[in-house]
Amino acid sequence: MLTPIRIGSTVSVAALRTITVNSSACWIAAASWSRICAAESSTTKSNIEATTKAFEVLSKTAKEVATEIAEYSKTSYENGSKAAEKLFGVKSLDKAIEVQSEYAKSMFEDFTARTTKIGQLYADLGKEVFKPFAANMSKAAAAK
Repeated sequence: MLTPIRIGSTVSVAALRTITVNSSACWIAAASWSRICAAESSTTKSNIEATTKAFEVLSKTAKEVATEIAEYSKTSYENGSKAAEKLFGVKSLDKAIEVQSEYAKSMFEDFTARTTKIGQLYADLGKEVFKPFAANMSKAAAAK
């Protein structure tokens, strides 16, 4: 427990040593805290930069996925319209089944190709998003 020192009172040498040691410890702790804060500031800055890069990759990939989906929707609509026109022009049931089968086959192939491409975009996104953080992780592991 700390007691205040009154003006005019005598202070023992032991008390002065205790005060000196305690204040030295405070200065050492403050200097250590300052170094820790500086290191944290550097780490925080690199984490902010990594997060910014990750969001750039995310934004770019989201745009690519949206473009791919829009293209697929447009192509699908056009192919469906062409198939409907062909179906309205057929004279026999066999020809209608043939047109419908060709349309279904082409739509399945197109759907499979587009979903594969979109899946690859998402897989690349997963790899690219964490690349900026990999350097920070290796720095943190090396520091320990």
